[in-house]
Parts: sequence; C-alpha cells; structure tokens
Amino acid sequence: MIAAAAVLLVLAGAGASAAPPAPAASTAAALGDVTPQLLRSPYQTRDPSWLYYRGGYDGDAVKAFVFPGRDAYPTVSGGEILPPAAYRAEKEFSRGDYERMKKALVVARRYADINNAIADGYLPEEKYGLGMGIHMHNLGYVFSGVLDVAKPQFLTYVRSRTSGRWQLIQLGFIHRGLKRMKIFDSPQALGHFHTENICVAAVDGALRTVPETEPCDGPGERRVGPIWMMHFAVPIYNPNGIFADSFPYADHASLTGQLHTFYGAPVP
Repeated sequence: MIAAAAVLLVLAGAGASAAPPAPAASTAAALGDVTPQLLRSPYQTRDPSWLYYRGGYDGDAVKAFVFPGRDAYPTVSGGEILPPAAYRAEKEFSRGDYERMKKALVVARRYADINNAIADGYLPEEKYGLGMGIHMHNLGYVFSGVLDVAKPQFLTYVRSRTSGRWQLIQLGFIHRGLKRMKIFDSPQALGHFHTENICVAAVDGALRTVPETEPCDGPGERRVGPIWMMHFAVPIYNPNGIFADSFPYADHASLTGQLHTFYGAPVP
C-alpha cells in the first residue's frame, strides 16, 4: 500500500525540460560497472529519517529477503547491456519488449550515478515510499506528453543508511489523463491511475506538493493530475513483476543499508 504523501509526490518533476541522456558507446569500457554515489547537489531533506524505510512490512521478512545472485542484475554481452537473467528466464517478453528493455538499460546505467539524474533535470521528493524507495521526477518529461523508455518521467532510488550512497532501482513513466497507455507488449504492463489534481513546485532542490484544495498560483507551481503511471524495475529483478508498484528490494536495501553496483557487486 502506498502512503498518501508518496502518491502525491510521485506525480512531481523537475521544473525545466532536461536534455535527453547521451547514448552510451557500445564498448566494454563505456559499459563498465557503476558504483552508487553520494549526492553532490545542495539538496538536504528537512528530516533525513524520512529518506529511509520506516516499517510497514514484516521487518524480519524484509531482513531475510534474498535475490537470486547476479541473475537479478544486468550483464554485458556483445557490446550491449542485457536485462537481468531472471527476467530472461521468465520468457514472457516479446522481442520488441526485450529491445525496449535493452534501450532502457543504457539510460539506467547513466542514472546509476544519481548525480547524472540531477544534471538531467530530475529532483528528489522528500520521503521514502514503502516498497518503492525515493522518487525523482522530471516535470519537463511529464508535461511533454511523450512516453519513451529513453526518457523516463521518474526514477526511484534507495539510500544506504551507512554510507549515504544512492542506488537506482527503477525507472517509471507518467502520462497526464485517465487513459491507460501502452509502451510494452506484455499484458502485465498495465500501470495504474491517480485521480488527484495536485499542485507541485521545486523548492530548495526538491519537489514539494501543495494540497489539492489550495490555490496553485505560487512561483513555479503547476498542476499535474490526474495521471496514468507505471513502474519499470528493469535495472534489478523484481520478483513481484517488472511493472509492479511494490519492490521488496527497496525496503530490504533501505533497512539494511546494503547496496549493489549496477551489475550486482556488493557495495561495502
């Protein structure tokens, strides 16, 4: 279940349209591993404790959560980044979906360094979403009306309690209006709707919301709802499904502080 505040914040994005991510060169060096990084922007949440898992699931189950090893992470072969082997084993994706996943993984590798996301116009929300992590949003992409796996409207991260580093765990898509959008062939790629017509604004390097019942006429404030949205856990295998909203790894990593590199190496 998604907390109400997290539902509101997931609609938000950066105030200006960002330049499209530069495609990665298809060489072994260009496709090397990426370690989760510290955030180098001046952003500071008003209450750091809100950036972490705060309970809601069975804590023992979260601690005991284990992935299927390196099969849960992307790999490199033939100059391409391939989706996690655990997804390939499920055999539910069309050839077109598989190609879209590979295209998205080039973008995901760029955003495995959170500072690249900041540079491309994504801003963080101010709290952790149960089963989802911390959302970052690009309002320029939200208002563009374009759905493209190379330009995700939002990203989600987990932040280590011990090192403060941020790990990318999902990409996501938002489209304004109450119409179910089709990006993938998979019948599981349904997404869901939020009917709130909330107001958002970028304040002090983060995205904040104005209650739906209040005027939306302050500096930089814009209304963004209602929307269709869909999570896309292509960088790491989600046993709940690649398009599921809830991702148990988010709570596990946030609770334990144990992160991984883009290709699945443990980060001390």
